[in-house]
Amino acid sequence: MSLSINEQGGSKFDFKLASSVRKGITDLVFYVETVKNGNKFSIKGKDFTFSIINSNIEDHLDFLEDRLTFLNKVIDLFTILNIDEDLDLEKLSTEDQIYLDILFKSILDKESVNIKVEGDDNTSVTNLKIANIQIKLIVFKNGVDSYTIKDFFSSELQAMQPNDKGDIRIMNPFSILEKEDYINISNINYGVILNSYKSLSHFDYIYQIAILDMLKMLSAYDEKPNEKLFNLIRNISD
Repeated sequence: MSLSINEQGGSKFDFKLASSVRKGITDLVFYVETVKNGNKFSIKGKDFTFSIINSNIEDHLDFLEDRLTFLNKVIDLFTILNIDEDLDLEKLSTEDQIYLDILFKSILDKESVNIKVEGDDNTSVTNLKIANIQIKLIVFKNGVDSYTIKDFFSSELQAMQPNDKGDIRIMNPFSILEKEDYINISNINYGVILNSYKSLSHFDYIYQIAILDMLKMLSAYDEKPNEKLFNLIRNISD
């Protein structure tokens, strides 16, 4: 949008929201608060008034307040999912916004969602890509087209596997992560992964599994260096 500043004959500039969520929130808060303040803002104690050119301020304000609510929900969601990366709004499609609305309901509001999931498994792990962010989730079936969706890394997961003798062994559920996950997944909780290994440290067999897992991590680190991943590898090896 274009803004006209009414000061000593006036001037005009274009106002564009930042493409990242966190900077976009800062932009929106500035705009919304100045409109509510009578289309006025101050710089070093000097007041400036503005008007939107060829637009209705009230219509813009309603839209941008809704947009601000949406962006704040994204931040709340990313905080719960332990996502440090910022969402690129310029890459956000209509389908992505639908996915976000589903996650708002399932993760923020902790409600079941009506979605269609391929297959008949009662529990499934899936990767969901939203713009530049990729999220690993676990989906629990409640009924026909009714599911509970949770963060894969915050769920109290248990993994069991029979050994050669047929005895059931408790496994680390995060051993299913592959090299590509450590490179691409945005909501990895490294502390949860480390604690999972620690909780199984009294089982002798877990050390061989941990070595294989660390090889995948090292391969991912070689391709995409990541301090948090490096610290996880070092702490597991300790």
